Amino acid sequence: MHDQLGPALRRLAPNATWHMSGPIGRARKCNIFKITNNQDTHTLALKVYRDGKTNARGPQNQYEALQQLERTSGSAAINAPRAHAFLPDVNAIVMDWVDAPPLRNALWRSAFSSEDKLAYVKSAAQWLRRFHENSGIENKPFDATALCNQIENRLEQSPASAVDMRDSALFKSAYERLKTIASTNSVLAPHAKLHGDFTPTNILIKDNDAVGIDIWGVRYGTIYEDVARILTYLGINSPFALKRSVLMNEDDPTPLFHTFAQGYGADYMRCDASALWFSLLYQQLRRWLVFLDWKKQGRSAIKAKLEIERVKRLVIQSLRQIEKLD
Repeated sequence: MHDQLGPALRRLAPNATWHMSGPIGRARKCNIFKITNNQDTHTLALKVYRDGKTNARGPQNQYEALQQLERTSGSAAINAPRAHAFLPDVNAIVMDWVDAPPLRNALWRSAFSSEDKLAYVKSAAQWLRRFHENSGIENKPFDATALCNQIENRLEQSPASAVDMRDSALFKSAYERLKTIASTNSVLAPHAKLHGDFTPTNILIKDNDAVGIDIWGVRYGTIYEDVARILTYLGINSPFALKRSVLMNEDDPTPLFHTFAQGYGADYMRCDASALWFSLLYQQLRRWLVFLDWKKQGRSAIKAKLEIERVKRLVIQSLRQIEKLD
């Protein structure tokens, strides 16, 4: 690794002595090291992806996405770490270090401050809108069938979980609803280049502004895929998950939904957007399957059980909203 890392660092500061410490953090797919030098305060992050934790081109795609974002964002103020080098032999990226907590941590630290929590959510939504606008948002046919197929593929990959899910009346009802909508849906939905993994751990809160990280940015799809992912994650593991109603309270949006809609823009974040609720239901069923796999593997079994119950609550809310739209 040092054979590739050394030249990359010398290009940034030819006469500096660099020091690497860590791993400072261990994410699901990579180890993160911190790199400092003796000449200035410029701090770098080295993300080394572990074998088998991502597809072969994944890290390079992320490096290229960050470079493209820097070239194209102009004055759009899409805060993201600058990528300096990609080390192909070790599947690693050298980028600026961002000293800031992820949205999930910031929310829990402000659990008793409604104003702060909502401000963080709004910042995340504003960041996502700018990111989508950078590639251009345009209406295209909504391919609901593709999302249904992903659920079916997941069931086929996990036969044991599939048996449990098919025995769940709620899952069966929700999945059949998805398939029915997919077979009859012909709506247009806003599409753009997607973040690809827009979760509360992949958006940082720095000085009340959002900074996007782990940007894959290689696929176009409906913007609601990114939106539904973060709202689903927030409805499972954040202070908002402690509320009885996470997304909708009867006919009114909850503070979480309303604030995200304010940040992203009410032109797309409408309560009557069928593609949005389809995407939410898809993400919720997807997370349900993930947590069930964890539970069967004995991995965080108690936590997985709690999160499954929270997912079920979200599924019920989404089904109710979809019924109102019929």
